[in-house]
Amino acid sequence: RAAKLRLFETLLPRGGTAVLNADSEAYDSVLDLLGDSDLVTHSGLVIFEHHHKRQLPACVGQLERTRILKQGDSALSFYRVVLAA
Repeated sequence: RAAKLRLFETLLPRGGTAVLNADSEAYDSVLDLLGDSDLVTHSGLVIFEHHHKRQLPACVGQLERTRILKQGDSALSFYRVVLAA
């Protein structure tokens, strides 16, 4: 897990953008990693492209899905950081 976190820190500098090509097996681990880390700032946005039949979780860690955009066989799931109450 620490090695994966270092990889994301390299790919995703503060305020930066990274495009990760993940196979369907990796979606859950990437979401878990981003949801449990501080790599995504409060104003950040995480977007996953996936097959429209692939169900991604509504919430994971500090991330909450805010939108799903479907186009043909593809979908985009948009996640934002949930601020603690």
